Amino acid sequence: MNLDRMSDQKLKTQILILVSKEKALTIQVLKHLREIEDRRLFADDGYSSMFSYCTEHLGYSRYEAHGRIQAMRLMKSSKKIEKAIDQEKLSLSNAAQAQTFIRQEEKEQERKFTALEKENVVQDILEKSNRDAQKTLDCKKTTPKAETLKITLGARTIKRLKEFKALAGDYSDEEIIDLLLADKLKEKKTRNTKPITISNTRYIPQKVKDAVTKRSDNQCEFQAKSGKRCDEKRNLEYDHIRPFSLGGRSDIQNIRYLCKTHNLRAAIETFGREKMRPYLN
Repeated sequence: MNLDRMSDQKLKTQILILVSKEKALTIQVLKHLREIEDRRLFADDGYSSMFSYCTEHLGYSRYEAHGRIQAMRLMKSSKKIEKAIDQEKLSLSNAAQAQTFIRQEEKEQERKFTALEKENVVQDILEKSNRDAQKTLDCKKTTPKAETLKITLGARTIKRLKEFKALAGDYSDEEIIDLLLADKLKEKKTRNTKPITISNTRYIPQKVKDAVTKRSDNQCEFQAKSGKRCDEKRNLEYDHIRPFSLGGRSDIQNIRYLCKTHNLRAAIETFGREKMRPYLN
């Protein structure tokens, strides 16, 4: 199509058609992403998160991926919110802002928002500009301002933090610190806990765990058909290849080291999505 030879009127008509198609596709993209996340299908291609799937596999920028994922997760909670996005009363960027706000408030208040509470948040930012929506959400914050703590870090520590942040995807600085502290406390509690002898055959012997950890090189062992191996190295779990409930043994050949995503995806494939639904959110 040679646009420089197109008449002014046709050019203006064409852009209206294209924008209309683009907006119609947006809601379909969100619905597809919702279903892909619900089934954890991104795990099949070797990804441990929706964020890495959207940026590396689908080719979105970090900003585009974050906005679509946040809007999609907000849309999950309510048909009314989905309709507002579909009718273009709630823009993609405002939906993402609302989801970020809700997530932060839930964390501070240590509870989950109901669908109605989420709808009330969205109602106040319908058909508003991005800036006005942010102002509205800022006014709705009920949590106190975070305290400031000044610490001095060495060059080596700063370098390691930057490397960790690069691996962490869409986590905020505060969430990264929380993760690191949680892992350290868990490690300390584990060291201070007396070993418990378990007679149940589901129990995985320490020597098996050690061998599997060494084999995996402390990285998720899932490998996609394309050959891509999952690069997740945090919060790994020992998993029975043949489930224990189906007669699987706790030996080196039947135990693998997986990230939470690939462990859950394997369970969905074995037991079905409906049975695993309580663990999907």
